[in-house]
Amino acid sequence: MATLITLTSHTPFELPPDLQTLFFPADTNLNDEQKKYLQSVHYADRSIGTFINQLKEDCGSGDKT
Repeated sequence: MATLITLTSHTPFELPPDLQTLFFPADTNLNDEQKKYLQSVHYADRSIGTFINQLKEDCGSGDKT
């Protein structure tokens, strides 16, 4: 059994700099809070993808999830 809890995409949207892999153009119209939100959702999305891929490797095709 595997469990995944996704708290990263909830306020305060703080990620260490090394986990902030989404880059924004200098002339973006996004404010800091919007950028932090998008960084956190991007991180959560990547992490969920990694988790699912690992399940597929460990359990086969993933059909048993």
